[in-house]
Amino acid sequence: MSDQATSNSPSVEQPSGDGSPKTTFADLGLKPEVLKAVTDMGFVEPMDVQRATIPMAREGRDILVQSRTGSGKTAAFAIPFADWIADPKEGYPQAIVLLPTRELALQVAAETARICANTGLAVVPSMAARPWAVRSSNFALAPKSSANARAHPRPHPPRHLAA
Repeated sequence: MSDQATSNSPSVEQPSGDGSPKTTFADLGLKPEVLKAVTDMGFVEPMDVQRATIPMAREGRDILVQSRTGSGKTAAFAIPFADWIADPKEGYPQAIVLLPTRELALQVAAETARICANTGLAVVPSMAARPWAVRSSNFALAPKSSANARAHPRPHPPRHLAA
């Protein structure tokens, strides 16, 4: 899978990867607190996905990224969040990141917390206590199984289902 970054603007420049001068995190204009966190994490220069998306995010553009595992997607959204999108003075959640697995949620939360370490922002992973298969049977839009119907009987069955 190739790295792709798209935007709501037709003029998106993709990273060249041709040996052109490397961009540093300092070149991206990060606040000292975020720059310190990133360098403390051992990052020397942005990965291609970060180099392509962080400037677009700073411009307020909508971004959709498709990139391989380990390519830097988490930092590509966490750095803008920590640097200028979120305000630590606000006392309410400012972002929700939805992920398909508990393990990935914990991994993304840990990396995002490290990036936000010096900013005063809190990162809190929130996951359901039960496996997905158990939770999904409780959604209102889930098909009614006979066991679920017995657990949550209707006062009067719909006419087309009445025996």
